[in-house]
Amino acid sequence: MHNKNEISNIGDAYAWIKSKYYSFIWDLKVIKNRTLRYLDDCKKIKKIWYAPIQVSYLEDACNFYASHIRDIEKQLNDKDDTIESILNDFIDYKGDKENLDERTATRSVYANHCGYIQEDGDKDEGYYNFIEKCPSKFLTDSEADDLFDVEHDRYVTYDPIAEMDLRDNALYALSQLKKRGLYEEKKY
Repeated sequence: MHNKNEISNIGDAYAWIKSKYYSFIWDLKVIKNRTLRYLDDCKKIKKIWYAPIQVSYLEDACNFYASHIRDIEKQLNDKDDTIESILNDFIDYKGDKENLDERTATRSVYANHCGYIQEDGDKDEGYYNFIEKCPSKFLTDSEADDLFDVEHDRYVTYDPIAEMDLRDNALYALSQLKKRGLYEEKKY
């Protein structure tokens, strides 16, 4: 009998050690999870702490993009001026070479530039590009009337929000940041 009590005492001791072991493991998991949660909260606080630095980076990025937009606008204006200069030179050349008057040479060059074939007389995309780009003093009466109709329709049906492009959206976002005091344009 004495032997049986020892075995049950050993079994009880083993069960007690096992329960304490699992309890210890559980406590370690709880401590680990609470510590990780605390560290995550600390990371969030750290991110908030660095918010002014992040805002300054955002402000710098906005300034660089605004400068980039201005540079591209200058390049586009230069390109348009160059095209206009080339067209004027070609008008002069065509007038001298083919002995055409200024009106005929200008209409011919602008029609060629816009892809409009004057002999067809079709009112396609080339025609509307032609009447918009050709100087108005060289248009016929019917072409001037068509140009007036196009500009009138554009004026009546103009929707500024629908007509916004990416540049306009970027400028609007910058204006909203300026209004809230989060962005000041710096000259670089």
